[in-house]
Amino acid sequence: MDLRLALPGASWTRVELASPLRAAGPLGLSRTVRVLGLGVDEPGALAAAVEAGRGSTPGPDPER
Repeated sequence: MDLRLALPGASWTRVELASPLRAAGPLGLSRTVRVLGLGVDEPGALAAAVEAGRGSTPGPDPER
């Protein structure tokens, strides 16, 4: 399942996650997603930031 996080009319950047992510939505709804659709101004800068973060240790889970 995918999750789109951009305003209508924005250009999309597709991000495939290595493992599923639980996304919380309005009214307590949640779902598990593997693909994010992001509306970004500079897709190359996003790709560079993601690549720079590979291998880093993730932070604490805010749900816990």
